Amino acid sequence: MPAVDRLQLPDPLATKALHCIWQTDGRVPLPAIAGELGCSASTLLRRVKAANGLTPKQYARIVRFHAAVRGLLHKETPLSHMAARGGYADQPHFHHEVTALTGLTPSELAERVRQTEHRLLRDEFLQDSPGLAP
Repeated sequence: MPAVDRLQLPDPLATKALHCIWQTDGRVPLPAIAGELGCSASTLLRRVKAANGLTPKQYARIVRFHAAVRGLLHKETPLSHMAARGGYADQPHFHHEVTALTGLTPSELAERVRQTEHRLLRDEFLQDSPGLAP
């Protein structure tokens, strides 16, 4: 007989909370999410952390960062626009978050993403062009 007695299904409360954080780009405070889901903030914190290993605030920080830098994948976006998109109060706050989460300055991150995207596009082009691959 297997050691697992029953299948572990995702916690529906945690799933809804994480979805809400993602949909709002991490900008909704935990008490508001808890109120919307009909539980206390401490219950929500405990269940989200049990479900994914991060507190709602940690997850929201990452989601917010993702929302801010999303524009780097397609075009050059001024850092001030990225900061505003992420809901950061100002560029220094955005700079601090980028550095804390990546170890890079916003400009270094932008350059790294652009270089990576360039390599990916180049490799895709070479794959689609017989005889040009190295």
